[in-house]
Amino acid sequence: MRHLTILFLLTLLMLAAAQATTSSSSLNTVLEIQRPTGNDLLIMRNGERLSGTVTNRNFTLRTFYAQITLDSRLLAGIDLPDEADQIEALITVNNNRFSGFLNDPVFRLRLQAGGQIQVRRENVLKVIFRKREGETLRIAQNQFFTLENGDFFSGRIISRDLTLEVDNNRTPLDLGTIRSISPPGNDNPLTTVKLLDGGSRQGVLAPEDIEIALDIGPRIAIFQGRIDTIYAQEGFVPQPEAATTDTNTTPTETRVGQETQIDIIKDPNFPWGDIPTSWGENLLADGKIVDRSQFFDFGSPFRGAGDSSNLTDGSLAAWVTRSGRFPHYITFDLGSKRKISRIAFVNNFTGQPRLEGSDFTRDVEIWISDDGRDFRKLNTISLSSDFTSRGPIQPFHFAPTETRFIKFVILSNFYDPQLYKNTPELLDSLGASLSEIMVFR
Repeated sequence: MRHLTILFLLTLLMLAAAQATTSSSSLNTVLEIQRPTGNDLLIMRNGERLSGTVTNRNFTLRTFYAQITLDSRLLAGIDLPDEADQIEALITVNNNRFSGFLNDPVFRLRLQAGGQIQVRRENVLKVIFRKREGETLRIAQNQFFTLENGDFFSGRIISRDLTLEVDNNRTPLDLGTIRSISPPGNDNPLTTVKLLDGGSRQGVLAPEDIEIALDIGPRIAIFQGRIDTIYAQEGFVPQPEAATTDTNTTPTETRVGQETQIDIIKDPNFPWGDIPTSWGENLLADGKIVDRSQFFDFGSPFRGAGDSSNLTDGSLAAWVTRSGRFPHYITFDLGSKRKISRIAFVNNFTGQPRLEGSDFTRDVEIWISDDGRDFRKLNTISLSSDFTSRGPIQPFHFAPTETRFIKFVILSNFYDPQLYKNTPELLDSLGASLSEIMVFR
């Protein structure tokens, strides 16, 4: 997972002192690759590496919330995933992340050995830009924004008359007194404002479109419903999540350690019907949900309300993630260390065969922890979206192991991103659903 770290520049003191705001840190590693100092690097899909200077002056990305054009000198890397995941991403030198679809058809590269070539983007897996001396010295670190789709960036709110309406009284918001702003989402229709003094307020945030001057230059306007959290204090960056190998997801406070890689075997002949009594109690029935990624509130009788409590209520109402930007996660606290040996999922509950093109969950990582902070990975499993003659329950078993916390990280669903290449805003709204998780001794 991409670690978002803030290191304040302690050198070049005269320039730093002249700046009015905190200076951003520079990335040494991007997309799990050390940034070179002399040349840019194109990593091809066939494994070849081309070294030279990328001469494209800028790159344009269509995100689900804005179209953004960035100067190449502000980029640390470009991620162009393989065909299984066509959502692309720009990573900036101050470790901001913007995902969507790249408009530029070719990369122009002046080769280290001489000459210039054009490389079609379809042949490129990653672009790693060289590290330039002082590349972030003139980039401020203002407020920090995390979005519902997993993007994050720093910038300055420039909307005039940012207000919160409480009990029909509209009052201006003083960002200097605010820790964070969380626009409507999840099961809360109101904006939550947390204050530095420990207090909080809830109300209706205005305006609907928040204007932001990005610290890397462009100005954008984002509908407030696209925003997960605004951290209002200049220079503050939340700690990065490290629950998966994707190092560019929305930051949280979880850490992970080694991968245990316990063999997890799918039970191929599990019969239709109730859970066997020999499995014992469902340990999650009384487990507490301690954190989760965003989910939709459908309010539909068929789909349920989308609340994460649906995962352990014994019904077929589903938990539905808020967007199609993976990964998503949910963590359970069993209350004390318990021995577990089997996990069962209810994925397709419709009674109809649906193999592709659905929002049913596909790949899931299972992590365990004794303290809720240092997690170790058991393994990755793949669920079926088909409703077979054996019913909807998909059980997996493994060697008994003890844990208190269990984190499920959803990596993908059954949608085909290629179908939505020209409408990224739709793809980002197609989350993953899961009806039930059961854990047994």
